[in-house]
Formats: sequence, structure tokens, C-alpha cells
Amino acid sequence: MFVALVYLVSPDTGPAIETSGSCPSAEQVSATIAPLLGSSAARRWAEGAVRVDDLGDRFELAAAGQTRQYLDTARDCSERARVAAVFIALALNPPAAPTTPRVEAGPPAAAPGANAGGSAWWVRLALGGRIEHSPTEDGRSSPAASLGAELGAALGKRAFGVSVAGGALAPTVVTFGSVPVREQRSPFRVAAVVRQMVGGRFELGGELGLSVVLLRLRGEDLDTIDPATRLELGGRAALGLTLWPLASNWAPFLAIHGEYFPRPYEFEVGPLGRIGSTNRLWVGASAGVSWQNGPAR
Repeated sequence: MFVALVYLVSPDTGPAIETSGSCPSAEQVSATIAPLLGSSAARRWAEGAVRVDDLGDRFELAAAGQTRQYLDTARDCSERARVAAVFIALALNPPAAPTTPRVEAGPPAAAPGANAGGSAWWVRLALGGRIEHSPTEDGRSSPAASLGAELGAALGKRAFGVSVAGGALAPTVVTFGSVPVREQRSPFRVAAVVRQMVGGRFELGGELGLSVVLLRLRGEDLDTIDPATRLELGGRAALGLTLWPLASNWAPFLAIHGEYFPRPYEFEVGPLGRIGSTNRLWVGASAGVSWQNGPAR
């Protein structure tokens, strides 16, 4: 069998095409393939054999470890040389795989109520209505509830903060035995705050602190009870829930609280002496709307 070696550049330095047969010839293949190769293909050529075999009505190509046969009963040598050149060029210099564009991770999407600026500090203002009830003690008759309003503010960083608030409740008439007393409470508070987002849009918050009540008392239709003003100091605990809309700094809230005053105020009437005292325990709820500039975390 006739075998020919043709060098692409020179017999001493260039890689060779090994052929068997004459269709296509080594000269035809090398002349066709030369414009298709780059330097990287030439390096791979040197690492392995490049072979073209004439098998009559077929021809076989081998390059860079790849082998393939083609059917050509017409024995068109120029077309065979063209097919061989393309096969060898692709085997020695395969097209680079497309690279996937690198996507840089951006900041996480802001949660409802979150600060777009990313600051951990937050400020909140709240305005709402307040309702309170105190369990009835022996010898005392009180209204079912006291209604009023309050305004609050809070400042914090991430999950923790401090809050202050003040408000006023509508006057009520409390009866001790048969003695009516007009009572008005103006509650104030300062408390530590902790809060946490739950379920994506809900914020659960807790408060623990001090409650100070400005208490005004006046006897109804009795000259024997002088008007009195007193400050009551007690402890307070509260639990609140805020629903943050998808895109707003305003949110509705609902909270429940309990306050305990260890030293109640005692009422005395002339010769009757002590007729009763203010209540130690108060429970209540508040609801309204709050505005916040920072993240709800």
C-alpha cells in the first residue's frame, strides 16, 4: 500500500499528514488545511498522528484521537480533501465552549418594613387608641373599661430598642360602697423593646419596663373628699403584632399589656376613714398605626 508523509511547514519542523492511497493525496489535504489552522492546532498536531486513508468508495480520517469514515463512491478527490481538511482542523482546534456570564450576587430583597438604605438603626412613631380594664375588688364598683388615646416613639438598632409613650384616658366614676369618686388616669411609660419578623410580613414585639400614671381624683357631690393628684409607679409588660405592607413605611399594629402598681392610693372620707383604694392590676390593649424609617429585623 502506498503511504505518503507531507509536512505542513518543513520536513524538519512542521507536523505531517500521513496518507494511504491517492484520493485525496497528502498534497491536496495539506494545501486545503493550511489556511484553517492556528498555532494551538499545530501544537496538538505534533502530539498525535493525522492520517487520511483511501478505502476505495470510502475514505477514513483520523486526528487528535478521533476517527471517522465518509462514503464517496464518485471518488471526488477535491471534495475529499476539503472534508478531510475541515475534519482535521476541527479535531485539532475544536471551537471553544461558550462561557456562562458571571452573575454577581446582589443584596437580598428588602423585607416588608425594611430600610432600603440598609442601616441597622430604626425610628418608629405610633398613634393609637387604648382601652383598659381593672378587675373589680370588694367594695368597689368600676366601669367595664376606660377608653383613651396614646402617642409613642421608639428608637433602636436591629432587634433591640427603647420606647416611650404617653396618653390620657377618659374620666370614669368609681363607687366605693355608696361614695362616688371621679377618677382620671394619664399613663406614661418607658420600656425596653425586642422585636422579630415572623412569616415574612409580620413583626412580633415585646416590651418590659416602667409605667407611671398621673392619677386625678375628686369626690362627686362630697365636700369631705378634697381633689387629689398622685403619681403611681408600677411595672409593665406588653406583646404586640405589626403587619407590614409590601411597600410602605406605615403599618397597623395591635398590642396587649398588663401593668401592676404595688402601692395603691387609699381613699379616706372624714369620719368614715378609709373607704377603698385604687386597683393594683390593670390589663388592656391598644391598636393604631405606626410609621418607621428603618428595618424590621
